[in-house]
Amino acid sequence: MKFFLYQIFFFSFLLSGCSSFPVYDSEDTDPFEGYNRAVFEFNITIDENLIKPVASGYKDIVPEMAQKGINNFFDNLSSPVIILSDFLQLKIFNSGVDLSRFLINTSLGVLGIVDIAQYIGLQANNEDFGQTFGKWGADQGPYLMIPFLGPYTVRDFVGKLAEYPFEFPDSLFGEEYFKYSLISLKLIDQRSRLLVADNEIEAAFDPYILVREAYLQRRFFLVHDGNPPEIEGDFLDAYSEEDFLEPEL
Repeated sequence: MKFFLYQIFFFSFLLSGCSSFPVYDSEDTDPFEGYNRAVFEFNITIDENLIKPVASGYKDIVPEMAQKGINNFFDNLSSPVIILSDFLQLKIFNSGVDLSRFLINTSLGVLGIVDIAQYIGLQANNEDFGQTFGKWGADQGPYLMIPFLGPYTVRDFVGKLAEYPFEFPDSLFGEEYFKYSLISLKLIDQRSRLLVADNEIEAAFDPYILVREAYLQRRFFLVHDGNPPEIEGDFLDAYSEEDFLEPEL
C-alpha cells in the first residue's frame, strides 16, 4: 500500500540531494524490477481507493491528543522486539534503557498511551530483527515489493515475520478479531501521519525508484547505527540520525 511507501520516504530523506550516496549496486539489488513495479502500482491503487480515504477521515475526526496516545500505545507494543534486538546485538545498555521504558510506560503510562519515560530522559532506540540480522553479517538479499506490505529486502522481510509473535502475541490478545482490529488501527494511524508526504512522492519523476533508493539507503543507515561507511561528506552535513527517526505528532 502507498502508506508503506510513504513511511519509508517520509522517515528517511529526499533523494534529490543524495544522488552521490553509493552504497550498493541497484541492478544487483533489484533483479525483479519488472515484478516489483507491477506490485508497486497495485499497492498504490489499493491505497488510493481504500487506505488513504480511511486515514484522512481518521485524522479529521480523532482528536490530535488521542492520535498521539494511540501512536504511543503501538510504539510500546514494539518494545519487546527492540529490547531483544538490543540484546542480540550486545547493546546491553540500550537494552536496559528500552526495558525500563517498557516497564515505566506500561505501568505509569497506562499501557504506553503516555510516554512517561521520555519525560524522564529515557529515549527510545530504533532496532529491529532485520537490523540484527544485518549486524550478524546476513546479506540483505534482493529488493522486493510485497503486495499490501510495501518495500522490503529478503533479510528485512524475514525479520518482520519473526517480529510478529513478539509484537502481537496470541497469548496476550486472544481473539483473532481483537488482534487484527488492533493491527488495522495501527496501520490507519501510521498512514494518517504520512498524509503530508503525498505531494512529495507524487511529484517524483519515477516514484518507484525514489521509494526503492530511500528504503535501501535508510536500512543501510540503520544497520550501521547512523555511521555507515563510504558516505560522502555532503550527506553527513545535510542529515543527522534524527532525520531517520519517526517524527512526533
